[in-house]
Amino acid sequence: MLSIETHQLTHRFPSGEIAVNQLNLQVPEGSVYGFLGPNGAGKTTTLRILLGLLKKQEGEVRILGKTMDRDRNYILSRIGSLIESPSLYLHLTAFENLKIYQLVYACKSSRMQEVLHQVGLGDVGSKKVEKFSLGMKQRLALAVALLHEPRLLILDEPSNGLDPNGMIELRELIRNLNQQHGITILVSSHILAEVEKIVTHVGVIHHGAFQFQGTVQELDAIRQKAGVKFEVSDALAAQKLLDNEQFILISPQTFELHQAQPEKIARANKILNDQNIHVYSVVPQTQDLESVFLHLTHA
Repeated sequence: MLSIETHQLTHRFPSGEIAVNQLNLQVPEGSVYGFLGPNGAGKTTTLRILLGLLKKQEGEVRILGKTMDRDRNYILSRIGSLIESPSLYLHLTAFENLKIYQLVYACKSSRMQEVLHQVGLGDVGSKKVEKFSLGMKQRLALAVALLHEPRLLILDEPSNGLDPNGMIELRELIRNLNQQHGITILVSSHILAEVEKIVTHVGVIHHGAFQFQGTVQELDAIRQKAGVKFEVSDALAAQKLLDNEQFILISPQTFELHQAQPEKIARANKILNDQNIHVYSVVPQTQDLESVFLHLTHA
């Protein structure tokens, strides 16, 4: 089952510029979905449409099996969100901020203390938000989003401005919310190294369109195609023997076979040995998520 599904979703700015281009987003229930792309790729526009903050122009959107046109109240009562900067009352305490939203959501008052503990702010409920660090404000904003026990959480660049410790804490919190509380989470980001550590599914968007969408395992299959590096006695001689479009000369003693399958690697190794070119090492070259991202977006 899909928690979020769009079909040919398209949105244009008043200038005519296409912000979202025929997007078919699929977020499986129970997943942590990393919605990735450079700034200006269309991520925030997409999320604002999903939450009903922008009116859908073209295409279809289904959230939790419902449409915003017909079941807006049902959908919004089951979604928690953090879009751009946290919306908090700085002159109030954390507990007082939650009290406002508790009245709006009409949820039980015991949830306020529960969510503060859930996000690691259980001992600062009486502290004014103006004295909070950015990381603490992000946690409090998440507490607000969790107050009504949502099935789906949508987070837009939640690690913006956080220091390394704050990023680690946020990552652990997202993982806990998903694994321990069963919340489906859609998190957009351009900080690829952080997202890579928590997501189960990935969508890479560029100029409003998908460059890739699938599981982390499917992304790994792309990463494994990065190539295999050979260290040999004479790479120039090897190039003449293995003359093909997959050969990349790196140095007089090293070359890479790009996107080489195991049988091609074995064949190359045999050819070199038969021609008395010594093979000292054969090392798979995997890409990190950032490298794949740069390749997919042609950045």
